[in-house]
Order: sequence, then structure tokens, then C-alpha cells
Amino acid sequence: MRQSSVAVPAMTHWLIIRTDRAKELYVCRQIALAGYDAWCPMEVRMVRPGIARRVSAMSHVRREIHMPVLPKMLFAAVPVAAEADIARIRHLEHIERDGQSVAIRVAGNEVLRFKAEIDRLNEATRALN
Repeated sequence: MRQSSVAVPAMTHWLIIRTDRAKELYVCRQIALAGYDAWCPMEVRMVRPGIARRVSAMSHVRREIHMPVLPKMLFAAVPVAAEADIARIRHLEHIERDGQSVAIRVAGNEVLRFKAEIDRLNEATRALN
């Protein structure tokens, strides 16, 4: 999902947003509703519903599903001043900015992510391209 209706201010940085499992689209929509640019790389798959596998008359039925390419991760262009507001979104685990680690509180514990994780992400992204 890519939302691009909002002009990105000069003091805006692209953030790496970590989410709970299978909540990427929810967090992406919440960031877009707040008026910021959000991007979650998605893969579209055509699948058969569970019943269609058993019933031959329904075997032609297909359904389109959207799967994130990078599970539990999305990207957002958010001004530095608004990062605290974005961190309050439900199902958001962690925010990383410019290769640095940004600490947030999860269930009362401070969580940190380090540059090595971002390097692994870059390698995985290069492998996909």
C-alpha cells in the first residue's frame, strides 16, 4: 500500500517501522490516516478458498490475497516532531530512523534495535531486487 497524497516536509525522514505479525496493513493505514506517506511492499497471490479444494464444482473459484514481502515491517515518511504520535499506534513494535536505533516502550520495557538489523534488511532487499 502506498499513500502519496501528502507532500513530504523538508524535516521528514523515512522510518523503518516494525509491527506485530500480520498487522502491517493496519499500521500502514493508520499512518496514512494520520496524513503521512507510508509504504508496505506487497505481493499479490491468487488462492483457492479451503472449501474449493474439496468440492470440484468450486475448484475454479479464486481469491486474491495481499501478502507483505517483508513480514512485520513497513516504511513511513514522518516528520521528526510527529514520531511520538506515530509510536502510539496499536500493533507498532519499534521505529528505526536513519540507521540508528530508536527506543520505545513495549509493556513497560524499553526495546532497542541496532544497525546490524538494518544491514540485514538491506541485504535481504538487495536479494529480492
